[in-house]
Amino acid sequence: MYIAYLDLLGFSYFVESDLEGANRLLSSYLQIFNFRNQPYYRNESRGGIFTIDSIQDFIPFSDSVVITSEDINSFLPQLSRFLLDSFLYHGKSMRFPERAESPHETTVSNVEIENAQIVTTQSLQNWYPVLFRGGISSGEVNRGIVPSIYNASNYEYPIFTGMPVVQAVRLEQSGHQGPRILINSGVISDINDNASLLVGPQFDMNNEHTELYWPAIIFYNTEDYESNLKNEFAELFDISIVLWKAYRINSRIERQYFNFMRLIYKSGKSIFERNNWDMEMFRETVNTCFRVAELTEVSGLLD
Repeated sequence: MYIAYLDLLGFSYFVESDLEGANRLLSSYLQIFNFRNQPYYRNESRGGIFTIDSIQDFIPFSDSVVITSEDINSFLPQLSRFLLDSFLYHGKSMRFPERAESPHETTVSNVEIENAQIVTTQSLQNWYPVLFRGGISSGEVNRGIVPSIYNASNYEYPIFTGMPVVQAVRLEQSGHQGPRILINSGVISDINDNASLLVGPQFDMNNEHTELYWPAIIFYNTEDYESNLKNEFAELFDISIVLWKAYRINSRIERQYFNFMRLIYKSGKSIFERNNWDMEMFRETVNTCFRVAELTEVSGLLD
């Protein structure tokens, strides 16, 4: 069995200052999951990478999620698409934000009926970006059901035990910054050539782990990589630059978004090189994103 442990970045930070916004952060990715979990998308022939039919268990708890699968080669592209769409759920509004210094702030119109009249009001809401950090491991996992109490009523709750659970949690907590999903070495040999397009090179001193290049799902099994590059990739890279520029005053948050930009760049570069696509076109698109953002280059990003 393969198990992924995901942690929602920034949730505890947002809870301290904006509980409503933090709860909105949770509900946004759960809406993506619920949409994917409808019968139509459970059919692989209809949903493709937009389905989640490779998932055996999806258990949210506070700002963490445990996901299991028996098919790593379907799971990696489906997980990648879920991660991308969860981010874009709010992220799309940040490409051209109302206020560059606060890209998460969005004006929302509310329509109500008062005294038989339509009344429109506006309010400012915080739509925080959904980004996960995590780890993926494999091995024997024991499922169980434990008694618990929920809202003063008896309730049964699922529990997972085994070394793969421990390994996945340790990978998530290994100190890497940004929305990176590390993959344990025991998983690597099970990944086929197609799914490996979403996986980066092995790293660490002993080449123990690799990384899920989940933004590369933009180009996965595409027949028109040029269109995907100039539209979906450019949009995603633009948004990451907006977020990085907005939070440069906070070194802890800035580093998270710097590594997000770097992940997007490395994911695109990797899949272009492995498919022998037009690297000059890729570099020009990246440079165009920099020019639009009035940047020449970001130190260390393209290393």
